[in-house]
Amino acid sequence: MNSLEEFHCKLAIELHMSLVEVLNLPAWELKRWHEYFSTHPFTNDVFEYQLAQISYILYNSNSSERAELQDFIPKLAPQRDSQEVLREKLEVLRTIFGKEEAEYYVNNS
Repeated sequence: MNSLEEFHCKLAIELHMSLVEVLNLPAWELKRWHEYFSTHPFTNDVFEYQLAQISYILYNSNSSERAELQDFIPKLAPQRDSQEVLREKLEVLRTIFGKEEAEYYVNNS
């Protein structure tokens, strides 16, 4: 699953819509949602982080061994190099915004 497909799935969960309903939203609305969620995390992502914090505190309070917060954050996808991630993000931007707007966004951010 690429990051655009992942975004569509997360948006469907967040909006309590089917994936088909999300895919039928107008492009301008998908663009706005993408902009919004680029600065505001999805609810499930926040819950996972909060649960990781609670687990971290409980573990370190009740164990003689110390753990790092990162040990409790779910690792759902293998780590990728930054160039691969940037290429994929550019492709997502091109798909959502069109080639020219995506290039402008990348060059001016």
